[in-house]
Amino acid sequence: MSIIETAFTQYRHILVRYVNARVEDYDLSEDIVQDAFVRVLEMKVGVHEASVKSLLFTACRNLVFDYLRRRLMAQRSASCMDCVSWVEETTEQAVRVHEIAEQEMRAVCSMPDKRAKVYCLSRYEGKGVDEIANALNISPRTVEAHLFAGRREVREKLKVFAS
Repeated sequence: MSIIETAFTQYRHILVRYVNARVEDYDLSEDIVQDAFVRVLEMKVGVHEASVKSLLFTACRNLVFDYLRRRLMAQRSASCMDCVSWVEETTEQAVRVHEIAEQEMRAVCSMPDKRAKVYCLSRYEGKGVDEIANALNISPRTVEAHLFAGRREVREKLKVFAS
């Protein structure tokens, strides 16, 4: 029996527990231990009985670090991809909002002057019906009628974006 075969029967279970404590996946732990044995077996320098245990533990530790590093990079990559898709969605939303605002301004520009003024004072300056009536010297009922008609016109122009 060779040194590696003896070490395999002697240390395999200990190494699997050692690796499993770090990666928390028993099947993966067995694979990592198997890879460690293959690495030690393929070493060009002669393996001695005194050093085989430490070589195996070192190989397992390095393979665990490699696995954890790859897993962390995959998680970061997935996280970055989520950010990219979020940015793309946000950019698309910003473009859509801009298009809607342009269409709203076109609708306002196509309104009669008084209706456009009433609509803009209400929509963009946040003024109430009474404030608009006082500013334009018209009755509050006329302001309400202009607001009603103006909002209806804008809704009609923006129906394209409703879907």
